[in-house]
Amino acid sequence: MVEKTAEMKYGQPFETPMGQKTFVGEKNLLGEKALAGDLEAGSVTSPIEGVVVDWPDASPKKADNGEKPLPRRRCCRSRRCLISLACGSISLVAGVVMSFLFWPRDPSWDLVKLEVVTPDALMELVMFAAGGMQGDENTTFPEVKFYAEAEVHNPNLLGGEADPGDIQVFFKGRRIGYAGNEPTWVSPHSTGMVGVNSTILLNYHLFQDLMHEAVVNELKLTLQVRGGAWVTGPFGVRLFIQLECDVLVSVDEVFNEEARYKVLRGKACRYKYL
Repeated sequence: MVEKTAEMKYGQPFETPMGQKTFVGEKNLLGEKALAGDLEAGSVTSPIEGVVVDWPDASPKKADNGEKPLPRRRCCRSRRCLISLACGSISLVAGVVMSFLFWPRDPSWDLVKLEVVTPDALMELVMFAAGGMQGDENTTFPEVKFYAEAEVHNPNLLGGEADPGDIQVFFKGRRIGYAGNEPTWVSPHSTGMVGVNSTILLNYHLFQDLMHEAVVNELKLTLQVRGGAWVTGPFGVRLFIQLECDVLVSVDEVFNEEARYKVLRGKACRYKYL
């Protein structure tokens, strides 16, 4: 069977697949200029010669004044990008400023005062050493107590109040004493005084080792100091500071009442912030 194709006559109206009417052999009623505009706007030419199909919303429409339409989506995206970039920049600057303000810098300190609280106990140790340290492991030694003051310099832009701390004193890994600092407040970029009470605890073997080390090294001893304290800064921020120092002391300066603080000959300290 042969299908018959309906013959369309010139000028006969028919409907396009989109439901729009047009005429065979005729151009769009808008004329050549409108046709060219439709083609630029995205109109599609039908396979049938002379038929123009105008697909709605095929492309963005032009503005009435002939200007190109504004790229709204791209504009919105650009605005979001600019806002995100601005927020990121502000956050970065704020982070740098906060780090500069709150990032702890290591303090420094110097011993400016040292007093013997129990001079009789110290003299008993001296007499024991002068007598040739005769005794045995059951020999007991009195506790020698000191009071010291240290000048602490705070290089940070924020001040803080230090709580009472716990300090341990070691000689070659063996504990020979302990100390505790008094509460103190140090302002930003300033110097404050910290009071420390310390106690030396010795037994027979420790005393022998200390005296031997002092004689060999011209009355110099290297001790280790370890401790820590909580520091409260602005806005209630609390920070735990750990201290580890290797200190060189001169034993003979302990008996120099006018400048006993010179017992400290050198120090190397390390700090940790938790």
